[in-house]
Amino acid sequence: MIDLIKDYTERGWHLFPCEPGSKKPAKRNTGERLSYHDAVNKYEPLAKHFTKRPTDNIGLNLEASGLVCIDVDSYKPDCEFNSFIQGRDLPPTLTQRSASGGIHYIFKASALDQFPGTICKGVDIKHKGYILLEPSTYNGNKYQWESDDEPANIPSWVPRKDDTPLLQPQEAPPVMHIDLGSTLGLDFNTTLASVRAGHNWHMNTRDLVAHLVGKGFTAEQIHAMAEKDFNLDGPNSSGNRRWELDTFIKTAFQKGYQPITPESALQAEVKAPTTPLLYPDQAEPILSSSYLVKRWLDAGAMSVVYGESNVGKSFFALDLSYSIAAGLPWHGYKVKQGAVLYLATEGSLGFTNRLYGVHKKYQAANVPLAVRRAPVDLLKPEADMPELGKLVAEIESSHGKLALIVVDTLSRALAGGDENGSVDMTSFIRNVDALKAATGAHVLIVHHSGKDTSKGSRGHSSLRAATDSEIELTKQEGICFATATKQRDQEAAEPFAFILESQQLGIDQDGDAVTTCTVKTVSDEDAAEAKQKMPSGANQKVLLKAYSQLRGEGVGKPNPGGTGWPEAGKYWVIPMDVFRNHAEGKLSSTNRSAFKQAVDALTASGTMQINEDFMWIAAKIGRI
Repeated sequence: MIDLIKDYTERGWHLFPCEPGSKKPAKRNTGERLSYHDAVNKYEPLAKHFTKRPTDNIGLNLEASGLVCIDVDSYKPDCEFNSFIQGRDLPPTLTQRSASGGIHYIFKASALDQFPGTICKGVDIKHKGYILLEPSTYNGNKYQWESDDEPANIPSWVPRKDDTPLLQPQEAPPVMHIDLGSTLGLDFNTTLASVRAGHNWHMNTRDLVAHLVGKGFTAEQIHAMAEKDFNLDGPNSSGNRRWELDTFIKTAFQKGYQPITPESALQAEVKAPTTPLLYPDQAEPILSSSYLVKRWLDAGAMSVVYGESNVGKSFFALDLSYSIAAGLPWHGYKVKQGAVLYLATEGSLGFTNRLYGVHKKYQAANVPLAVRRAPVDLLKPEADMPELGKLVAEIESSHGKLALIVVDTLSRALAGGDENGSVDMTSFIRNVDALKAATGAHVLIVHHSGKDTSKGSRGHSSLRAATDSEIELTKQEGICFATATKQRDQEAAEPFAFILESQQLGIDQDGDAVTTCTVKTVSDEDAAEAKQKMPSGANQKVLLKAYSQLRGEGVGKPNPGGTGWPEAGKYWVIPMDVFRNHAEGKLSSTNRSAFKQAVDALTASGTMQINEDFMWIAAKIGRI
């Protein structure tokens, strides 16, 4: 319970106690009942309460925590969620099984968002209220997490109050392609839904207007449609969305947007010179490579580093950034030195300690690694791109050209956009491309895995299509592995194995140690062992435990060298007859062959080795 409280508060969630087995808020010592408005996100008072009353349920104030819950009563026969969701994109998000057997889909939402109480029969929207969290119970059943995904941004298809009903999937117009200087592939229905929800209103409305002008709509027709469907009374940086709409319409007619088809494009006049062609007898080998980190990152390209929570993504990206800025080989791989801009969008205090820790480890002088510790909006070009342009100019005036820009993380940099939708992800990629073009720097994006980790990073497929290098971080037996899952132009490196090594930075005001982590390479042997499948059979586990017990009692000796032995003194070996006598009585089966079967299984897997009537475990527990 206390570990969960710590996890929840570290996420910034606002919690309060409820009565055991009930949804009612608990009572104060005075007898007055608490309210969900009394929720706090401070660990100490919550830990104190739940230590004294460990059977209390945990309530989550959704609005205060920046969350909204889609509560699906899937156990009810008349629940209409499955039919409602058909044709709509349900992104991977934090999911909980309720005590009643329903599903809680938990998304990020702003306190300014206003939602109706229901979506359809059997599906409620909970925002200005609360839900119970694991390990709470109700009617004798437990709440349990179904997934540990980061909460995704609330999808645009979730209705808001006073929304005009969204187009149904079957009513979606066909995708149109419009000449906007470069060809724009527009998903009309998705873009219209984003405009109605107020997501990236400026860019999406501009694209819709161009689309409609290209289809032959008049200005009067577009105005009539906009009054009904374009959310013209919503907030806007200019203060007047109708004025912006008039500007979009006027500009679209001035530029003469017209639909473009593949047939018409082939016949179009080409004003610029054609791209030169290359034939086999003209080809010469290109022996030099424009890498940033050899076999990992190309100069001036784009990469995505992704993985599940708590696999060290930010520590990995910071370690890589420091090596590039300092011109140090990165764990044996050559780098091209250059200035680095690191956009740390979350955890500013914690990130300061991380930066101090990595600098303390490597101790390079005058490292041009500039960290911006604040949220960043890479969805709307008018938001933070001007400031980034100024920062780039400041850094380059002092330290030369930028070699790397890190965006940590995509979810925060998307600034409320829908990472599963093509429109918002495409807008994000355009801004990243603009940063690359303006600076010549490589842009590395830190991202999360999807619910199904086998399918790579989460979000719309346009991200992977635009990515030159993709690095997946995984963790096995406490060891992290970085694996290049996509490499456009370089030969991919072998997986890089590392651990997060704790570093003490000092002592806080309570006398407790303040720590951070840094990346440390592990040996090939430790990496191979972490990937080795450990025995799962009950009797095999008994034998491993028996070995550990005997070794702990000093039975045995370091292995000798010679034929059939590993390097002398590397493993602790025990006489086989002593081992058998100690272990046989502990097996779950009295069958005389049980010991032999377990030994055979362990030796077949390479976990146990036997030589000259001695045995040892060829794993960490057996090494000296």
